[in-house]
Amino acid sequence: MKIMIVDDEPIILGGIVAMVRECREDAWIEEASDGFEALEKLRTFRPDLLISDVNMPEMTGLELIEETKRQGYCDKYVILTGYDEFEYARQAVRLGVMDYLLKPVQEGELQSVIDRLGRHGESKEALSNRTDSNGSALTHAILEYIHLHYGRDLPLDEVAAHGGIHPNYLCAIMKRNIGKSFVHYLREYRMERAMTMFRDNPRVQIDKVAQSVGYEQPRHFYKVFKKSTGFTPGQFRDDCLKSMRGKRNEVSNPFVL
Repeated sequence: MKIMIVDDEPIILGGIVAMVRECREDAWIEEASDGFEALEKLRTFRPDLLISDVNMPEMTGLELIEETKRQGYCDKYVILTGYDEFEYARQAVRLGVMDYLLKPVQEGELQSVIDRLGRHGESKEALSNRTDSNGSALTHAILEYIHLHYGRDLPLDEVAAHGGIHPNYLCAIMKRNIGKSFVHYLREYRMERAMTMFRDNPRVQIDKVAQSVGYEQPRHFYKVFKKSTGFTPGQFRDDCLKSMRGKRNEVSNPFVL
């Protein structure tokens, strides 16, 4: 596997190179101390993976990746940053970056990323389908996981770990593809499921519904439900019960106009 590592801090650059050699003995590594040096080397060295710091003078890591992508030098990218900022993740998603590592980089995290992106025999087409620039396949996997586990406490970190990505990267992908944050989508989905439960069984206990959709504290559920629907859970349930009784009356008296 051919890997290029770019960082303007010599000590950090050397440390990352050493970690990569430790976890991938077969790796062919090229290093650069800034974006311009990297582009010069990329003319002849075409890596399978480009790992770049974000904050570099004159040319940022994101600018380097954008130019590298335009030139067709590489199609797998990982960014490094000392700042846990959503904006970097948002821009990274736009460029098709596949992962996001915080400094100081942990060897285990770096190895996990390299192993995942360097799978033997994975074609460009397969990789593109799995992690395209829009993140559609990844978004689908994230939503499936939410739909399976919404009924319990479901922290962002857990869902991100399931997808093998940084939490900020997950948020950026969801915001881009469905126009909602993780928290917003999870809350809406839980409320949809709660309303379905009330419609299916208007006599169900409210506390039971709350627990079924992931709210251990009924008071919190009441507050979120009212804010989302404009009704208290009791009001919504009563409306569902009235609607059900009305339908039964229509069935029992089909000739009543």
